[in-house]
Amino acid sequence: MPIQNITNDWKFIFTANNTSSFPVINIPSSINNILIIYTNCSVSSGSPFMRAQLSTNNGASYITTGYFSGQTYFQTGGTVANAQSITDGIQIGFQIGIGSYSSGTCYLYNLNTAFPVTSTGNTCWTSGATSTLYGFSGGQLTTPFNINSFQIAMSSGTLFTGSFKIYGLN
Repeated sequence: MPIQNITNDWKFIFTANNTSSFPVINIPSSINNILIIYTNCSVSSGSPFMRAQLSTNNGASYITTGYFSGQTYFQTGGTVANAQSITDGIQIGFQIGIGSYSSGTCYLYNLNTAFPVTSTGNTCWTSGATSTLYGFSGGQLTTPFNINSFQIAMSSGTLFTGSFKIYGLN
C-alpha cells in the first residue's frame, strides 16, 4: 500500500478491520515515530494483552526479549492498580477478555535512531455497561535498534473484532 500524505508530516501507513492476524507492517526509513489507533477490539478466546513486536529485518523475525512495558489503570469508582509487566513486546492495549472491548492509542518513538524505542499510550476497556477501566501505558525496548517493521500480536488467544489505523511521523 503506498504511503499517502495526510499533512506535511503525518503519513498513512496501514489500516485493518476485523482481522485475526496482522501482516508485517513495514516502516519507511524516513519514519521515526508511529501512532497506532485501535477501536472496539475484542477476542474470541483467552484474555490477552495486545503488543507490538519490533523487527530489524523486515519481519523475517521479531525481537522478543529486552522490552519493559506495563500499564497503570483505574476503574469506574476509583480503584487504581498496575497491570502485568510485558517483556516480549511493547504493550499497546489492556488485557482484553471475551465480551469486553478495548479502544485507545499507542505512540512508538525513536524507531530509527540511536536511542531506545519508547512508547506511551492510553486505553479504555469496557465490559458490559457497568465496568470500565482507563489505562495508561508506557515502555521501551532497552537496546537501540534501527526498526524497519513490526507486527501487532496478542499474548494469547485470537483477536476477533476491531479496527486499526497506523500513521507515521517524520
